[in-house]
Amino acid sequence: MKKFLLNFVLLTFLFAGSIQFGKGNFSTDMKFLGLTSSDSENITSISMVEEHKNIFSTSFFYSYKLSYFKSDRITTSADYLSSLLKYFPSYTSNLLIYNKLRGIDVNIILGKDFINKNNKDTYLGVGILLGASFPYLKTSSNSNNNSNFEYLKKSKTKFYTYKLGISIRGEKALNKLLNFYIDGNIAKQIAKVKNNALNLNSSSNGDYFSFNSGIKIQAKTKTKWGFLTISPSIYALLGYRYDYWRVNNVNVNSLNLNTDVNLKISQVYVGLGYDF
Repeated sequence: MKKFLLNFVLLTFLFAGSIQFGKGNFSTDMKFLGLTSSDSENITSISMVEEHKNIFSTSFFYSYKLSYFKSDRITTSADYLSSLLKYFPSYTSNLLIYNKLRGIDVNIILGKDFINKNNKDTYLGVGILLGASFPYLKTSSNSNNNSNFEYLKKSKTKFYTYKLGISIRGEKALNKLLNFYIDGNIAKQIAKVKNNALNLNSSSNGDYFSFNSGIKIQAKTKTKWGFLTISPSIYALLGYRYDYWRVNNVNVNSLNLNTDVNLKISQVYVGLGYDF
């Protein structure tokens, strides 16, 4: 983890942008793992983000987000799973299923500003989003005495999704220190879902949506704050981000099940960045 953090910091100072640390929750609906959207768990993230950067002082811009996220353990009962898969002759009523989410999400946006003023602190632009997401769920259970749920003892469900869509991004200077920014992204995605324990290898399509909003704290000129001199190149962020992935009609042949998969992440984050 230390090596991962170091690489993030080096990449940030190489390409500019900010490091953001998020904390929130995620929920998921994966019926073949006994999970429904009512299940939610804490999640943490670390992201390297450039919200908006004009290219060579033109009205064209780029933006990117590279995130790594991980969750604590979700615990759920197999009672719900058994109600779906009624052909199981019996099950252990106290069977528990444990899941941990890990993943990487990448978005790259190229676009054009239609409004750009106040030294680029106020802008409104539209861009094309290209992205990929690679989340996976590690599953285990206490199914030692129940062969019906043998596949849950140790299992990993992997997702490979590739996105193409549209991004709308804006920022407004509120005063000499504070800016408000907001963006929304919507995309179509193709996806592959794999789980070796279930002999699952399904290709499908789906949708991606994200919303992001926050406050950027950045002095416009060198500013003294007590004994500190604040450089206009350094800024801080406080924001909220919501991400939603949907994969349609995942076909689980080994369980005779065809189901949609949903994954939602909602988090508050803080960030520190540098403008070259």
